[in-house]
Amino acid sequence: MQAFTRSGEAGELLFLLNLSRTARTIELDKHCRSALTGSLHSGLLELEPCGVEVLEIVS
Repeated sequence: MQAFTRSGEAGELLFLLNLSRTARTIELDKHCRSALTGSLHSGLLELEPCGVEVLEIVS
């Protein structure tokens, strides 16, 4: 699992890349909104194998 952030005038984004062939779980310590689907996430987030998520940090 790779995770990195980018921030700018519009806010902060968290990029998650699961480069594994198995599902991986990450614990989010902030509330986030998916930039891909618009759904809200907090707590545990599971990414499918080779999955990608881009999260906007909202709090």
